[in-house]
Amino acid sequence: MKLKLEDCYNAADHNGKEYLIYGDDSQIIPYDKIYETCYKNITKKEIHEIARKYFKPELMSICIVGETLPSQSMVEKICNHI
Repeated sequence: MKLKLEDCYNAADHNGKEYLIYGDDSQIIPYDKIYETCYKNITKKEIHEIARKYFKPELMSICIVGETLPSQSMVEKICNHI
């Protein structure tokens, strides 16, 4: 993210979208302050609450990629820990 902050095109893109959405520059967060303003105060507990709300085991499916496939019992064992 630090490298992206050095790119003037990223700052212009962010600020341009903010200007188009809000119509004035009073809502624009400087690109290098986005983390401190928007993400810094998010807690691990809040992330877990959101994950529990939207990620339900009964609605998930898995995809196994590789040359050898594990047995169904091994897949079930692994998935039961998730």
